[in-house]
Amino acid sequence: MTQNENSPTSFQGLEPRDILCADKIVELEKVDKSCNQESWCVAWAPDCSYIAWSQGGGIVYLLPWAPDQGQLLKKPTRDQSHENLSEIEESAFIDNLPRLSPADDTENEDDFSWNENPGPSCQQHKMEAQRFRIDCMDYVWSMTFGSGVSRSNCNVRRRFSFNSDLILLTGLQGGKIKVWNVYTGNLIMELLDHKSNVHGLTVMCNGSLKLASCSADCTIKCWDLNNDGNMYKTLRFKENVMVFDCKYSPTCKQLAAVGMNKCAYVWNLSNLNSPRKLTGHLHNVVHCDFSPDGALLATASFDTRVILWDPYTGDKIKTLGHMFPSPRPIYAGGANEHYARCVSFSKHGYRIATVADDGYVRVWSLESLSENPVDIAETRKPLCCSYSSNGHVIATGNRAGKIEIIRPQHVEVARLQHMCRMKIRQRVQETQQVDHLHFPFRLKEYLKYKEL
Repeated sequence: MTQNENSPTSFQGLEPRDILCADKIVELEKVDKSCNQESWCVAWAPDCSYIAWSQGGGIVYLLPWAPDQGQLLKKPTRDQSHENLSEIEESAFIDNLPRLSPADDTENEDDFSWNENPGPSCQQHKMEAQRFRIDCMDYVWSMTFGSGVSRSNCNVRRRFSFNSDLILLTGLQGGKIKVWNVYTGNLIMELLDHKSNVHGLTVMCNGSLKLASCSADCTIKCWDLNNDGNMYKTLRFKENVMVFDCKYSPTCKQLAAVGMNKCAYVWNLSNLNSPRKLTGHLHNVVHCDFSPDGALLATASFDTRVILWDPYTGDKIKTLGHMFPSPRPIYAGGANEHYARCVSFSKHGYRIATVADDGYVRVWSLESLSENPVDIAETRKPLCCSYSSNGHVIATGNRAGKIEIIRPQHVEVARLQHMCRMKIRQRVQETQQVDHLHFPFRLKEYLKYKEL
């Protein structure tokens, strides 16, 4: 297939039929048929037991997921037996979800109450894996899950005790951040400091319940949920522009944030006053994600590209294109119809999922990181994507408020040498420290992902 600059395509020298197509295993239509229903975010629980679906219009559905079966679960019966949904039931069961919101009737307060010390009732909810429909009372722009252990041995009195419960955080259009108990569907607390849309949320994975949020008010705020949601730090880009996403690294050593005017920054959490700027994008940078070992940072931009960076040095490792021929800078900085919207690493960091405005979900492989992905799936006007916590499936949301869950044809089986690299980089985190290892030069280059 010949190409020229007058006929840009989505793949380098290939037709879509020449690439393996991923299987769609779940497709749920929006429930509320009103207008302005856009699914801006989907999120997976850390243990892959739940998926949170922001349908649009302030409505979030918490759906239990069976990771061993790769399917949604029906509401379990009293004997706690689990039955899978059939294809016909998948769209119909949503209408019968329990409606939980701060404005619910008081008669249900005893059944769905938040306890500082969860008792048998809370444990029962965990076992039953309830489905919930949550009304956030405002448009939802971002979501994330979190879990941690409260510092119960501290002498300071706190209003909220999270224990080991799973929580869902939602970032809203008005600037609020609402925290929900996944096992009861109850609202736990509200965080109030942002002045506009909360575009991104990220929680440290070490159980400390440190939260970072970014907003259209040009700020990034750091919160301590274990300290009653105390906001202890505010960060800004030097350009003072809108921030679209932020992520803590899996090593809990860095914080990355991206925004308008080609901005991408990485902070070392030991020194939040001197961020490292990543230079290379030609348009707004709208999403970012760390690899599981924290050695790579992926950023998605409206310039049609996803760039893989070394967050410790700022070096550009690899560029994943979504438009061919590659657009010139002046065209990449405008309405090019191939905006890259979202990027997500798999569990072992061996696969990378991206979505773009050309209507494709792409799955890239680190083993063969060529100009084309190893799997694709067609979807209409995608906005977000997220790899499941176990790395088996990918959830996507689109402008119609619909969620689709796809399973790539290529099963993620990471090579032994890649698993060894991940283990080493988790122990030797900074790239500069790799140079001091007593290893051969080629092995050091492999540890720094230079072979990509």
